Amino acid sequence: MKSFGFSIYPGLDESWREKEHWMKAAVQKGARRVFTSLHIPESDFALVREEFKALCSRADAYSLELVADIGPVTLRALGLDVHSVGRLKDWGCSGVRVDYGYSEEEICQISRNGKLKLVLNASTISREECKALREKGLVIENTEAWHNFYPRPETGLSAEFVRRQNRDLKEMGISRIGAFIPGAKGRRAPLYEGLPTLEEHRGCEGRQAAAELFYRDEVDEVLIGDPDDDMALIDTLSVLVRDVIPLRVKELERSYDWSDWWGLEHKNRPDPSPCVIRSGLMRGKRVPAGVALPRRKGAVTVDNEKYGRYMGELHICKTDLPADEKTQVIGQVIPEDLPLLSLLGPGQRFCFEVVRDK
Repeated sequence: MKSFGFSIYPGLDESWREKEHWMKAAVQKGARRVFTSLHIPESDFALVREEFKALCSRADAYSLELVADIGPVTLRALGLDVHSVGRLKDWGCSGVRVDYGYSEEEICQISRNGKLKLVLNASTISREECKALREKGLVIENTEAWHNFYPRPETGLSAEFVRRQNRDLKEMGISRIGAFIPGAKGRRAPLYEGLPTLEEHRGCEGRQAAAELFYRDEVDEVLIGDPDDDMALIDTLSVLVRDVIPLRVKELERSYDWSDWWGLEHKNRPDPSPCVIRSGLMRGKRVPAGVALPRRKGAVTVDNEKYGRYMGELHICKTDLPADEKTQVIGQVIPEDLPLLSLLGPGQRFCFEVVRDK
């Protein structure tokens, strides 16, 4: 099952308390996790400790699972160690992500704490290391793996590497894997260059980044890395986790009421065409013939009465096609969402968001 979450950084993002209304709204939209880090060099740790406890309490009140990135130094600063880390649950923390600084034995000990979920570093762990952890008693049922995010430009991962890591981890018994996308508005200090897992996602929209992680890169959980409060991105994530890909379109044909087609949740046929994405949900509904227009990549079309039994069938063009008097061009997928068409495989569900001209 797909899920999503967001990030807050106590000691670095001092405005998080002002976003409580947004946190509540995100939970209502289906947000499941909130991520934070307790070892950011630029943060004030005295403030981190105080703010972390407050954040844990707030996450618990909203039924959010809070996962904290920890290291040996920060754990000691909280008065805890690998044997007592479970006490974080009493604060409202639900899981810990371990990075550098822990031995295999210590990681296994954390996995046996009985209260907190253990999250491994999916970007750095190897098959051999995962196998060694299992042999030393890792509680695999209590273990997930999340990739790093990369603040510095040019240092993020490739999609090919992420897919390979994900497949290896799942073969080793890790059932859930997470990754990060950059925020739509807020960017985290000190570089303000976004916090993506994949380098290719640094400059792209969050909806594309999330859709590609979910539907191309075999990721189960997507988290917004930056401390962003953009509700539009949360809305998109809430659709993507339902196994539906939303496409923004501009309506081109208004001489007929196409609301029945725009308002449906469609499903690509299980026997896909290389030319078009097909939905037969409205096949049979009468559609009068109109002006034939060229069909560019991303054109949304509906077959008219001249196509006989195909009348009413909806297509999205995967490539440029010539005008056809038997088909009406009713809309156009906006350029920013054209990359999503490659994710609409056999049986994939999709819906439309009609973009109105301002």
